[in-house]
Parts: sequence; structure tokens; C-alpha cells
Amino acid sequence: MSSFCLLFWNTQGDFAPETLARLVKSKNVDFICLAESKLNPDDMTKVLKSNDSADFLSPNTLTPKIQIYHRDDLETSVRYGDISGRLSMTNVTFDQVEFLIASVHLVDKHNFGESDQLAQSIEIAGTIRDREIEYQNDYTILCGDFNMNPFDDGVVAANGFHAISDRNIVVNRKGTRTIQKKEYPFFYNPMWNFFGDETSGPPGTFYYRKTAQISHDWHMFDQVMLRKNCLPYYSHVEIVTEFDGIHLKNSLGRPDKKNYSDHFPILLHLESIK
Repeated sequence: MSSFCLLFWNTQGDFAPETLARLVKSKNVDFICLAESKLNPDDMTKVLKSNDSADFLSPNTLTPKIQIYHRDDLETSVRYGDISGRLSMTNVTFDQVEFLIASVHLVDKHNFGESDQLAQSIEIAGTIRDREIEYQNDYTILCGDFNMNPFDDGVVAANGFHAISDRNIVVNRKGTRTIQKKEYPFFYNPMWNFFGDETSGPPGTFYYRKTAQISHDWHMFDQVMLRKNCLPYYSHVEIVTEFDGIHLKNSLGRPDKKNYSDHFPILLHLESIK
């Protein structure tokens, strides 16, 4: 396997499995993380095989909020499921390297305040750091629906996810930053590159307009982040709005939540360096 493709999608509950299967086939996806999915895993694996002619497995993620599917030729093992149901961690071997894929679905802005989101980010990020130490593995890829933008405190705080926009800082600072004599590892967050309407894709992954004085309208809630050791394998990220004749956006260019989901899916592509 010379390349690896990770899909994350908040599918907003009920969803046609054939649509997901066509996306997996058209983008040659190897590993799938779903949030808010009500798909039956047994039914989904059958549809994936019938569309892709490849066997997919759906291991128990130990969390009710995240579903995982992967090609059966991938060497994987579920390592951790947080008691909150909002974090799942899975080992995946690619290019003879054991990557640790962490999937999250964090609390939303409708029902929780910024302080709540920051507190949960600190807790979840601390759990990830603890598991990296326990497993002696910091080839970590973090993906999910953060319900926060890349500039929100929970994402950028050192004791939160510590995810920044400049990969050169991650590499040149040896992957960490020291705050009050304590080291915090960085994540590189490529999702910063997708903001605005002059990018090659949509201005975000989720659209919501508040009836308030301040409304960002477009949000980058769906994100993927990488530790320093993963960066040599990093190829690119894409926000998917169409594939195989299927359009996930409506006439206004926003996610078509009536027919598909209120979130666009995102794809992470890795390339072999062996």
C-alpha cells in the first residue's frame, strides 16, 4: 500500500449507506470515521463490499458516538474508548509504521458555552497525551467534529489540542512548546488553509447563521490534525462537496442537509516514504 486515505464525516443521523459507499469507492478510502451515524454496521459493511468489491470491517470503538470502518487488509486494533463516548483511539499500520488514529465528537455550541468546550478540550487532549505516553507512540492523527473552529481556545491552547497553522513551527520547535516548565506537543492543523471563498473548495465544512450581532456563518468544525512524526507522510486534505455525480452542496453552495448532511466530509491523504 503506497497511499492511505482517511475519511471523517458527521453524517447527521439517518443516511443512505449507498452514498457513503460510493464516496469510499470514488476516493479509494481505507479508513472511515463517522459521527452521529445511525447506520447499522452489518448492513453498512455489506453495502461497502457490494460497491467496492472489498471487505470492510467495523470494530467496536468502545464509544457510542463514533463508528469506524476499515478495509480488512489493514492491520488495526482499537486501543481506547473514552467513558464520555467522545474519543476513540485505534492503531493502524501503514508503511510499516503504527499510527494512532484518534477520533472525536465534542460538545456543540448550541448547548454548551465556550468555557465548557475549553474544559472538555483540555480533558480530551490530556487523555490523548497520556495514551501516547502509555503506548509509547506519538504518530498520532486526530480527526473529528470538534464543534470549534481552528482559532477557538480549546483548539489552540497549549493544554488543549495545541493545533497550529504553520507546519514549520511544529518541525523546527521539535514538536513541542514549553509553558511554565511543562512541555506540550503540537498538532499541525491544515484546516486553516481552507478558510474563505478564494480557496479551491467551500469556505468551511459547516454552515450556521446566528440571529445575533456576531455570526461567522461558515465554520471549520470538522478537522484533521497531525503530530510532528506524521508530517513526512502527509500529502493533503480535501473537503468533499461532490463525487461520482453526487453533489453534497445545495444551490447556495452550503451542505445539503435535506438530502445528505449538514456537514461536508473531509479526507486526509498519506503517502508512503519507504
